[in-house]
Amino acid sequence: MSNHENKLCHVGNFADIVKEPIRQEVCQSLPPDYRVDNNNYCLLHAPTTEKDGQEFDRLIKERIDRNESHFEAVVFPTALDFTHYDFTLPLNFSDAIFLSNVDLYKTKIKYVYFDRARFYGLAQFHRSFFSEVATFTGAIFHRQAWFTGSHFKASKFDHVTFGGETRFNSWVKFLDEADFTSAKFLGPTDFNTVTFESSVSFNEAEFDRDSKVSFFQSSFQHEVSFRKAIFRGYINFEGVNLYDVFGNGSSLSLRKARLEAPEKLSFQSVRLRPNWFVETDSRKFVFANVKWEDENGRALNVKNELSALGTNNPTSNGENWAKYRLLSIACRQLADNSETNNRFEEASRFREFSMETEWLEKKARVRNWVGNRAEKLRRRFRNSTKEEDKPQPPRSSFDIIRGTGDFFIHWLYRVTSSYGENWAWALGMLLLIILLIFPVIYTQINFQVCPNEKPLAMSIAVCESNDQEIKNRCECKKGGLRFGEAMVHSLSTATLQNVEYRKPLTSRGETVVILEKIFAPLQAALLALALRRKFMR
Repeated sequence: MSNHENKLCHVGNFADIVKEPIRQEVCQSLPPDYRVDNNNYCLLHAPTTEKDGQEFDRLIKERIDRNESHFEAVVFPTALDFTHYDFTLPLNFSDAIFLSNVDLYKTKIKYVYFDRARFYGLAQFHRSFFSEVATFTGAIFHRQAWFTGSHFKASKFDHVTFGGETRFNSWVKFLDEADFTSAKFLGPTDFNTVTFESSVSFNEAEFDRDSKVSFFQSSFQHEVSFRKAIFRGYINFEGVNLYDVFGNGSSLSLRKARLEAPEKLSFQSVRLRPNWFVETDSRKFVFANVKWEDENGRALNVKNELSALGTNNPTSNGENWAKYRLLSIACRQLADNSETNNRFEEASRFREFSMETEWLEKKARVRNWVGNRAEKLRRRFRNSTKEEDKPQPPRSSFDIIRGTGDFFIHWLYRVTSSYGENWAWALGMLLLIILLIFPVIYTQINFQVCPNEKPLAMSIAVCESNDQEIKNRCECKKGGLRFGEAMVHSLSTATLQNVEYRKPLTSRGETVVILEKIFAPLQAALLALALRRKFMR
């Protein structure tokens, strides 16, 4: 080979400001003896397999022995083997090209950088320990990428393309934040038994049709986010015990994720929470042996679910109205999923959750409206002249009446039957109406009670007779009912029976009877609805 003493190594397709540091740190005094595609390269950067492999390996080993750590844009024609190495210096393989295999077995590395590196052979990082930082930002794995049994502290796999089989299994651990943002998984992907002790991001990641992602017996100890991720293939979260996958303090986000085949996303033997499914359509997801409860095994609470959503987009008054609507929609979609798969009790719980979320929103809006009105009154009292303190045009009377009506009807639906979902509550309210509330009212109302064994007309004629002697034989009584009589009358009224010999004497009493004839059948209808939802098949 000719010696081009006055020429510089081309390094790669980088800007000159990038090339110069690489020439100083990597090329050093190596001559640009290799010419490829009309460009001159040194031994380390020549993009060809037709270069002296033995001399290349010797040079790499020599630099490692001298604790030199810069290997940017180096083209490795032969296998890189760091088995049982222990590196304390930072290794920089940014923009490197590995034409053959890479094998790090039981290797300890504090700092290593594979940013934008390209791997054309098998890349195996088996049971290695990356004790500080490991970054693969923008790297491309054209074949298998195996990280089996390795431990990572801070790690970045953002914008990485995994073109072949990918393994993060055999008890891999991520001790600090793990970043897979915008990564592409094109082949089978195995995250089985991996532990994420901190948060992990798969935001905007792409999972191709052949990815077949598995999180069997994995463990998430903090937030795992798939926001705006794209799923084209199968993805499975499965545990042996209910707390294997989503542990204490963990959360899942699928917000705005796009699933081309939602039935390919499955959850088996795991613990879940409704707020994790906000802004995604869960109606076709697969749920098997799933528990809907918090990390302490307690029943879910709507207020806690809303609190978990946070206030990412608060309005000017500090309340995030969107979270109410989003949670309500998510619960209704989960209810549809449960009902489609004959999990009727679970569907009932989600419908109740949805309605309770809407109720809390209505309460919050009422409190907000009252607070605003009070603040405007205070401003007027202070005679403020600031533009922002001027009172706003009041809401129309129609809007106020309609809002008040919706609030009242929602409240009635809630207290009478827990939104038609709790048959025991609906039955209790029916009995309360018939056997306590109206009977107590009837004891305070004047009734005319005549003997039921005699014709009513005869009894009234005796009582209204002008002959005092006959009138003295009147058996009809006027006044409040005894509680037992009031219960009987309430039962008769609730079943829409007209009892002629026992009638209220005042318009107020007649109004109460009419109200019971309305509310008791309505409550019975709510009980029938709740029973149907409980036992429908």
